[in-house]
Amino acid sequence: MSEVSGYLYALRDEAGKAAENLRRCTALVERELAEAKGTLDRLEGIASKAELAAELVAASDLEPSMSSDEPPF
Repeated sequence: MSEVSGYLYALRDEAGKAAENLRRCTALVERELAEAKGTLDRLEGIASKAELAAELVAASDLEPSMSSDEPPF
C-alpha cells in the first residue's frame, strides 16, 4: 500500500466518523426542536387563556353592576 493510499483510507475513516457524529447531532437537534415546539404550544395555550381572562376582566370593568356570581334577571 502506498503512502497516498494510506492517507486516503484514513481520510475515508475520518469522514465516516464525522458523518456519524453529524447524524447523532441531527437526531439530538430534532428531539430538542420537538420539545421546544411542545413548550411553545403550551405557552400559546396559556397566552390565549390569559387573553380571554383579560377580556373578561375588562368587560366586567365596563359593567360594574354585573356580577359573575349572580345571573342577571
